[in-house]
Amino acid sequence: MTIDHCSLWPDRLFGLDWSACCAAHDASALDLAAHLELGRCVGAIWPGMGVVMATGVILFGRAYGWFQRRRG
Repeated sequence: MTIDHCSLWPDRLFGLDWSACCAAHDASALDLAAHLELGRCVGAIWPGMGVVMATGVILFGRAYGWFQRRRG
């Protein structure tokens, strides 16, 4: 069974694995502080990717969440 901790995004790339950061983010309150913590956690593994992921969830995370609720 495959678990996708980072929805619509890779959990790992080039041997770098940040799936634990995504799992912690999924279990959190999903507010701005949680999104920034995701960026810090991923950034400790791959700095540029931390910025990209935090920005992505801040800008697009809620829209994806609305899509999921409507389908579900």
